[in-house]
Amino acid sequence: VKDVPLFLDDDLFFISNDLVHFTSLLFLMRPFINNATKEAGTYRQNWYDARYLSYASVLHSAIYNFWDRIGDLLHCFFKTGLPNDKVYIGRVLNNFPAAHKESAIFKQINKIYMDRVRPFVCERNEDAHNQSLATTHFYRVILARGDEQRERTDLKLRLPDLFKEQIDLAHQGFELALRLIEERGQKL
Repeated sequence: VKDVPLFLDDDLFFISNDLVHFTSLLFLMRPFINNATKEAGTYRQNWYDARYLSYASVLHSAIYNFWDRIGDLLHCFFKTGLPNDKVYIGRVLNNFPAAHKESAIFKQINKIYMDRVRPFVCERNEDAHNQSLATTHFYRVILARGDEQRERTDLKLRLPDLFKEQIDLAHQGFELALRLIEERGQKL
């Protein structure tokens, strides 16, 4: 198809590699990060913890970017009516042609994105636009006590598993997008 940008295939490949690489690093570093509940409620961040949260920020952006490329891909094959500078996965799904919205595959992509990816991506937006993940975590841990502090620490410890889940969802979304294109994709 002549309208598919040449970089799209490479972008998906490189972003996918980043997702796997940085998530692997989180798994490797997790045993060495700070745990405020085991440090009497203090938070003197060590090197592993700093890198861990930095990589988690990179991963939030990479998840966002991967799904954005899925939106670019769908936009190439379906008339969404969006100008090229306004193509983002959420907008593509919202503006998808009505004739194709009844597809079981479209409904599956939309459900995965809206229910499981979008809330995760909204966390990325907070990190990217307001306050870094490291700063947010620092203040949440320091201001919290007891069970609340344990919950915050448990969330940080679950990050590798959460990103692994997001990788699986991203790859599932990409596969579904290809199946939707195969099923219904025709530039009219």
